[in-house]
Amino acid sequence: MASREDIKAVADLARERDLIVITDEIYHPFVYDDAEHYSILREPEMKHRTLLIDGFSKAYAMTGWRVGYLAGPADFMRSIIEVKHALSICAPAVSQAAALAAINGPQDCIAEHRAIYDDRRQDLIAALADMGLGFVHPAGAFYVWVNVSSTGMVAEDFVYRLLLDTGVLISPGTIFGHGGEEYMRMSLLVPKDRIAAAVERMESVMRSTVRRLDDEARRSPIPCTCNAMRCRPRSPPPMNETTRKRRKDLRLPLTTIVNREPTS
Repeated sequence: MASREDIKAVADLARERDLIVITDEIYHPFVYDDAEHYSILREPEMKHRTLLIDGFSKAYAMTGWRVGYLAGPADFMRSIIEVKHALSICAPAVSQAAALAAINGPQDCIAEHRAIYDDRRQDLIAALADMGLGFVHPAGAFYVWVNVSSTGMVAEDFVYRLLLDTGVLISPGTIFGHGGEEYMRMSLLVPKDRIAAAVERMESVMRSTVRRLDDEARRSPIPCTCNAMRCRPRSPPPMNETTRKRRKDLRLPLTTIVNREPTS
């Protein structure tokens, strides 16, 4: 989650180089611990050079209603509206009515959802730490960005093995762009009992991974400073050409295992 200092640095750069900023703040209701949602629109001279993207899907669990909005300087909006008209005119009337009811109605549900996600978040990150998996501490939204490099596998291989061996479906970080090769994204949207069941199944894979890494470390001619995966950081075990080719040959397309975001 971007800090106030990060946002101020982006604003300074935008003003210095006369840039337009697009900010997606749809997760702003969901921040945890002492984290702060700080919008770049609060920075001086940024309202006339910022486009804000937001919606109702996250705060009100209205993903299936497909209602969002874009706000920005009038000159930009006049041009953007013309493009929007060519694509879909507007959201369905019933969706607009539902969004209006959500924003004008009681807001207690947001705090309730945030407390539920926070409870699941704390359980999940504790379980990940116990398994020896690193993660980016989730200060906002309802996902956990998990580092799987300690397993000696890239994320695509690891999540595919989880799916085949345990039936647990997790998105590899690579579907979200460059730099996700060592990460997978876990969601807090499912109930606690399902998260607990997934973690229990993952633990069996992690135990077998620990045994494999320990065996490879003992066989490796290169001295290993740590034979236990729980002692981080740890470099992936060295691979010879045969192992590297076998892992490449086993890598399969992931189009069938990418999970979709729930509608509520």
